[in-house]
Amino acid sequence: MSEQRTALVTGGGSGIGRAIAQRLAQDGFATAVLDLNGDAAEQVAEESRQKGHESAAFGGVDVYDRAHPEATAEAVDEDGWLHTGDLGTLDGRGHLRIVGRKKDMFLVGGFNAYPAEIEGFLLRHPAVAQVAVIGVPDARMGQVGKAFVERHGPVTEAELIGWAHERMAGFKVPRSVEFREELPLSATGKVMKDHLR
Repeated sequence: MSEQRTALVTGGGSGIGRAIAQRLAQDGFATAVLDLNGDAAEQVAEESRQKGHESAAFGGVDVYDRAHPEATAEAVDEDGWLHTGDLGTLDGRGHLRIVGRKKDMFLVGGFNAYPAEIEGFLLRHPAVAQVAVIGVPDARMGQVGKAFVERHGPVTEAELIGWAHERMAGFKVPRSVEFREELPLSATGKVMKDHLR
């Protein structure tokens, strides 16, 4: 059985993106995920097939930050691949689902816990307006989840944890909940988890 090499390049379609797509196809990538600004993936894939490539990937992301060469060196490996820190899974149809960030993942008794997934479950509770989950030390499990929650309705810590136990695997359920009037947000509206640690 041969190994299937998959390329994921995101960003706007551009001349640079087309060059990246052709290079990846020449390098033997059998599958690619396209993220184009307005271009239909099927049309681009057909153009690539007509040129003799199995598939293509598009981009246009400048991964070389001249103002921060140290950060670039950490993020881009010796082969020129950008490591974003995103974690994902491919389903049976080849669709990529981002499940979180590598730096946010924590281990609960040897199981990978992804805060974005846990937060998604907790946001389904009618009293939860905003939530952030982090891993905190635990003597028995190594780490466990702790949820920071903004409420927009009445719910206690015990009620929310009980509700979560009914909907997700036990290792994913936060062991504690801290209610906050508001969570610290960046200028782009993302929760600044480093302020919660």
